[in-house]
Amino acid sequence: MTEIEFQFFSAAVDLVARQQELMPLVASAIGVDPFAYWILGQGRGDPAISVINRTENGEWAFYFHGLEFDMKNLRDGRRIRVDFGPRGRRVFTPGGVGEFVCSSRHPWPTFSKLKHHLCGSHDYADNLRCVELADELVNRGHFAVADPVLLTLIAKHTRDVPGRGQVLDIPSSEMPDELSDLILCDKLVLTEKQVARPAPTPV
Repeated sequence: MTEIEFQFFSAAVDLVARQQELMPLVASAIGVDPFAYWILGQGRGDPAISVINRTENGEWAFYFHGLEFDMKNLRDGRRIRVDFGPRGRRVFTPGGVGEFVCSSRHPWPTFSKLKHHLCGSHDYADNLRCVELADELVNRGHFAVADPVLLTLIAKHTRDVPGRGQVLDIPSSEMPDELSDLILCDKLVLTEKQVARPAPTPV
């Protein structure tokens, strides 16, 4: 494993830890579990909840969109993307790791070599480089998709239909109990495979 790959792995580990720390702040602010609110729709149409965009301590702003929500520290600009996985599992995306790396600063760890590799002089990450690093760590067994069984099911029942493009048609007998799992199954999770820090590069 190269030093850049090791730093990307380490950043993903830290990203998941920060997600676990910050998720309760959002839950407390809106009064409902963020996964239940945004993905399962519990209270999603409540205008009293939809206008809340700050944690109770006023330190973090948050914004729900897509299949995730973003958080920004209003004091120092740190940013984090909190993705949702099947059944609310903690997950991440390559781009989410890149965004975390580009904005991370004290008291969070910083990843100087990786930041230079992904961001250069910009404050955003090159998504292609993030995907390449994530794919390599998937190949090495350190990352995995959140639900490989569902991902295989999707591939099995996706077909090309002239004039319509790719169509997913899963028989009811094979449909998962929770439909949202289908759109969340390809997010990434950490595995339990151990990682050895690479040896320093000789000068």
